[in-house]
Amino acid sequence: MKDSYRLLDRLASRPLAVTGAGAARVLLGFVGFMYYASHYGDRHFLFGPDAVLPWARFVSDVHDMHTFSLYTLSASPLWFEAVFHAGMAAALAVTVGVGGRAVLAAHWILLWSLYQRQIILLDGGDNLAYLVLPMLLLTRCYDRFSFPTGTAAKLARRLPTALRSLSAPLHNLGVLAVITQLCLVYTVSGLYKVQGRMWQDGTALFYVLRVAEFTLPGVSDLVYDNDALVVAGSYATTVFLVYFPIGILIRRLRHATAAVSIGPPVDRRPDGADGLRPHDDRL
Repeated sequence: MKDSYRLLDRLASRPLAVTGAGAARVLLGFVGFMYYASHYGDRHFLFGPDAVLPWARFVSDVHDMHTFSLYTLSASPLWFEAVFHAGMAAALAVTVGVGGRAVLAAHWILLWSLYQRQIILLDGGDNLAYLVLPMLLLTRCYDRFSFPTGTAAKLARRLPTALRSLSAPLHNLGVLAVITQLCLVYTVSGLYKVQGRMWQDGTALFYVLRVAEFTLPGVSDLVYDNDALVVAGSYATTVFLVYFPIGILIRRLRHATAAVSIGPPVDRRPDGADGLRPHDDRL
C-alpha cells in the first residue's frame, strides 16, 4: 500500500519523460511540415478548390462524416493559400519550439483540416499524428528543444496555486496517453499479423520487401533472396510488435525498442498495413 501511495505522489508531484515529450513534439511538427512540403508543388491539384476532389463534393463528404475542415469555409483560392501556408508555418513553429501550446493546437487544427481534404492520401502514421497531437497539449513538451519567451511562466504565476499544482499530473496523464496509444497500435498490429497465413509460415517479409514503398535499394534483394533471413525477419517483426509494450516499459530496453521501431522498413505504417493489401495485417 505504501508503494502505491509513493507512486501516486511521484506522478502528482514531478513531471516524467519531459525530454521524450519535447522530442515527440519536434517529430510531429517535422512530420507535419514535411507533409506540406512534399505536396507543395501539387497542392492545388490535391487540396485546392479545383482539386481532383471537387470542393462541393468535399464539403458534402465532410458534412456526412460529421467532421470539420477549415478548407470547407470558402472556395476562394486566396482562402486556400492562406490556410495552407498558415498550416505550413504552424508546423515549422512547432518543430523549432516557438509559440507554445496555442501554436501546437493551431497546428493540430490546420493539419486535421488538410488531412480531411484528401483522406485517400493518409496512412497509419498520419492517423497516429492527429491522435497524439491533442494528447501533447496536456504535456510540458515545450520545456525541451524550444525557444521559451517567458510568457507561459508569467501567465502561470497569475494562476491560483491549486491550478498550478495540476501541471505535473496533467503532463504525466498526457505522457501516459501517448504511450498507451503507441502500445495499442503496435500490439494490435502484431496480433493481426499472427492471424495471417504469410506471417505464420514466415514468408511475409519476402512480399513486403518487393513492394515499392518498402524497398531499400541494394538491401531488400539481399534479404528476400535468402530464405533464412526472410523467415527470421517475418517472425521477428511479429514478436517485436506484440511485445512492444514490454520494451517501452523496461528502462534498459527503451532506447533499443525505439530504434528498432524506427529502423525496419517492414512496418512503417503504425496501423499495420504493410503494403500487401490496404489495412490488412493477416496476409
